[in-house]
Formats: sequence, structure tokens, C-alpha cells
Amino acid sequence: MVHLSQFCLSCAALLILVAPSSAQHPAYELLPDTAQAVVWIPDGEQLVERWDRTELSKLAADPAVRPFFDEQRQAIEDRFIDAGWRLNVTPEDLNEYSAGQIALAWMEKTDTPRKPFSLAMIADVEDDEVIN
Repeated sequence: MVHLSQFCLSCAALLILVAPSSAQHPAYELLPDTAQAVVWIPDGEQLVERWDRTELSKLAADPAVRPFFDEQRQAIEDRFIDAGWRLNVTPEDLNEYSAGQIALAWMEKTDTPRKPFSLAMIADVEDDEVIN
């Protein structure tokens, strides 16, 4: 059984393997200095390409194991929703529209005691005339 910590470790290893593009400034530079945690993916397309070559990706695509991965993903999404977090962006959305960097940041909101933290995302996306 694949544990969530093993999955997170695998994702972190993939993030380390993706090299940044030298043509752009890092997306995390757009975040305020008050951001408490940042996950930066320098090249979303390269991350997907490398993810697709991993054994975990192949395992997740196996029809016999796919329901397990779907259940785990839904459980994680439910936990975020229960905590009052809804980003309304799926990994599939990022895969389809991302053209480069992605940055996620955890930020404190001291002016809102009921929900003192927020999650921000910055993504370099392709210009799609159908959507725009």
C-alpha cells in the first residue's frame, strides 16, 4: 500500500529533478515576503513528462490500481474542502494549460481570525483563444 508520505516524497524528488528555465524570473519572486511556505515547479511540462516515466505513474495508470489512486485523491480533496480550501484548479487543468512555472504559496492572513491562512497559486499558462 502506497502511503501519502511516500507519494509526497516521490513528488518532491521529481520537483528537484526539473531544471529551471533561465529565460524567466522565478514565479515565487512575485509572492510577498510574508509567504510562509512555497512550492515552486520551474517547468510544469517537464514535470509531467518526468512523472509519466516513473513507476508510480505507471502503477497509477494500471486499471487494477486506478480506483485506489482515485479514492486517495478524493480523500485529499475532501480534507482540503473540509478545511475551507477550494482552489478549483485540478492537476488536469494545470497539465492542459500550464506552459511553464507553477508556484503555490501558504500565506498567513492575520486580519481574518476564522481562516487565518490562504493558499495562492501563480501559473504560467498558454494563451487559448477559445477560453479568452
